[in-house]
Amino acid sequence: MAEVGAPLLRIEDLTVALPSWADRPHAVEDLSLTIYPDEILCVVGESGSGKSVTARAILRLLPEPHVRPVGGRILFEGENLLQATQARMRQVRGGRIAMIFQEPMTALNPVMKIGRQIEEMVEIHLDMSAAARRQRILDLLRDVHLPDPERLLATYPHELSGGQRQRAMIAMALVLEPAILVADEPTTALDVTTQAQILALIKELHYENTCDLPRLIRIFQLLTVGVGDKIFAYSRIKKYLGTTQPRVGERRYKCQVLESPQGSLNNRSIWADLSNRLSPMHANQRA
Repeated sequence: MAEVGAPLLRIEDLTVALPSWADRPHAVEDLSLTIYPDEILCVVGESGSGKSVTARAILRLLPEPHVRPVGGRILFEGENLLQATQARMRQVRGGRIAMIFQEPMTALNPVMKIGRQIEEMVEIHLDMSAAARRQRILDLLRDVHLPDPERLLATYPHELSGGQRQRAMIAMALVLEPAILVADEPTTALDVTTQAQILALIKELHYENTCDLPRLIRIFQLLTVGVGDKIFAYSRIKKYLGTTQPRVGERRYKCQVLESPQGSLNNRSIWADLSNRLSPMHANQRA
């Protein structure tokens, strides 16, 4: 996919500090990345490399002051979000940039019905009648392939399966038609079959434009992901007090990374995924 026009989101030299008692001074250091219109960017890296910290920093959801940005800029449509007021960030969150969290059971309010949780976002951000809000939510639940949307409106999170909860989270993220959707390892808590279904759904929503969803940033642990135009790889190459410090690796098209990986991180990640697909006997012979 060609990089045409001005970037929608640009992160420049982002550094996020950890508390003094942490094993290293920074969760992320000097990170720069760009996402263009109509692009899916997959951010991949080892556990602890700063993927989720980066995602939360975009929406200013870090547990400040203990974990906080101390350098760089996050430019969304030309506006530096690190300098935005809390009132402005409340407008951006959900309305312009939305997020799908790793574990829907903890992200959803357990004592609030699904329909009300989604409606609350519409009620806060948009001037719509109750009937229009209800219809919008029903249409969106159908778009994410949830069965019997009318019944699901009155359902609590614990009454849904893991895959249904994640679909409800996706619906909630899309209800305001954001410009960017940040998906932070959205299949981590799901079984393999449901993972494939959720990835297929995200791909469908993007390419078929079912929910007018033009751009995504997806955060992944391994390289061999089901959707995505480009891969942005984190690697851990700088030493601090005996530990490795997350630093940026490469940003290339997915086919380039998978067919010709550069750096030890990408090679290890690809082999790790292949090992999961092969029998133990074959996996031991991969050298």
